[in-house]
Amino acid sequence: MHRIYFVTLQAGTNSFPSYVAGAGILVLAFSLFVIIQAVYSRMKKNRLLAANQQLSQNFEKELMQTRIDVQSATLERIANELHDNVGQLLSTSKMFLGVAERAVATPVPAIAAAGEAISKAMVEIRNMAKFLDPDWLSQFDLYQELATETDRINAAGELSIILRRTSHSLPIVPAQQFILYRVMQEAIQNVLKHAKAKKLLIHIKYNERIIHLRLNDDGIGFNTHAHSKGLGLGIMRHRMQTLGGNISIRSDSEGTSIQLILPIKQLLP
Repeated sequence: MHRIYFVTLQAGTNSFPSYVAGAGILVLAFSLFVIIQAVYSRMKKNRLLAANQQLSQNFEKELMQTRIDVQSATLERIANELHDNVGQLLSTSKMFLGVAERAVATPVPAIAAAGEAISKAMVEIRNMAKFLDPDWLSQFDLYQELATETDRINAAGELSIILRRTSHSLPIVPAQQFILYRVMQEAIQNVLKHAKAKKLLIHIKYNERIIHLRLNDDGIGFNTHAHSKGLGLGIMRHRMQTLGGNISIRSDSEGTSIQLILPIKQLLP
């Protein structure tokens, strides 16, 4: 008789969990690979974009510098032409008018008026040539130019300007002083054209934090809330924003007060 033996095969109790763990590790490794690859691709793309942006910025800077160089050369040539040629023609014309005035027996008012007009034109030509000179801008001094402007206006007798300052210089570079001067020049012209004022007080002071400028006139005032292109207030505000400062205006029937505040830390180069 044959005997049949049954052998029970016992599978390892840890085989299935090991397969699952191995598969999980593979999935995790693949996920990490995909993430790393995505991050690397993004970083590479960002570096490429940054490089392209830098190239674009460098190109714009070079283009802007080229434009500035061309403009500077053009302005310098115009300044020389105004000073040498146009100025010389005006000077010669004034000389001929002087000869004609001495030749007539009785004074002719028209000749005197023409001579005075030519003298004013010569002054304007010199001022224009000076403003167009790049070297002049690099040496611009607000106090000096403002004093010259106030002396010229005071000599005309229409407005009396009093200029007060607490120092002999300002802690900002010439280009910034020029922008500030243009703001003040616009304000002074507004007083001359619209305020009907007799006096204008300009006070300039600064400390370690701010530069403070105040212009007070005794004119008729204006409505500060009304939009007026003629007063150039938008240009003044834009220029002050360029310097990182602000402008405040108070006006009534007793006059107008304009205050310019500039943080020094934002102005230093």
